[in-house]
Amino acid sequence: NIKAIFTKGVIVGEKILILKPMEDSCELEAVWNIKMSGMMGMFTGMIKKHIKSGTEQALNAIKKEVEN
Repeated sequence: NIKAIFTKGVIVGEKILILKPMEDSCELEAVWNIKMSGMMGMFTGMIKKHIKSGTEQALNAIKKEVEN
């Protein structure tokens, strides 16, 4: 597992990348646990949707590259 902890700035929290072995392959999972700090807190939901979309695109790009 790889854990990135965000302690300063607008985003506070963590991102964890988990590599799970499967029978003939593996699965890469990204888990975000974040919130926006200070006055930006009201935008946390919107930012989480944006991060989710970007993470899904990145994981799909990694999958595509590995499968080629």
